[in-house]
Amino acid sequence: MAVVNDALTVRQHLEYFKVAYGLPHLRRAEEVMEELHFSEYADERGCRFVRGAVACLPPASA
Repeated sequence: MAVVNDALTVRQHLEYFKVAYGLPHLRRAEEVMEELHFSEYADERGCRFVRGAVACLPPASA
């Protein structure tokens, strides 16, 4: 089961897991994101990657 909070960005998720697992930094995650050309999505909310952009809209808009 994926652990993604729709309200958090990719960068915020990485920071969350850094703290949760006691990692000293996110260098490797940043390197991998760069290699896969995902860096441009670092400030996108998680819902965009899980269920599509429609899931990010308020219920009345969806």
